[in-house]
Amino acid sequence: SNKNRATTMERYELKKVIGKGSYGSAVVARRRADDLVCIVKTIGLTKLTRAEAKLVRQEAKLLATLRHPHIVSHLESFLRRNSTGGREICIVMEYCECGDLEKW
Repeated sequence: SNKNRATTMERYELKKVIGKGSYGSAVVARRRADDLVCIVKTIGLTKLTRAEAKLVRQEAKLLATLRHPHIVSHLESFLRRNSTGGREICIVMEYCECGDLEKW
């Protein structure tokens, strides 16, 4: 329901932006329910082509199905409207303290 969507982001306390690009951002957050530290990756759909937006949604669905000790766990994904009314997808993932693969 729409009511649920509006409150989904409120389940997280956003702490620190750790990545920003042309399509979106990655923010360290705390899940209010249990204090779990996680990453909220937000991707704006407004600037994407229809095909790109479809790929982003497919990625979110794929991540939701992956379960492996060496793959960062997907916690949830949801669509929302940002402050300017644009649509964006939020992908919430577990926080990996080792950094991203680019550092390796």
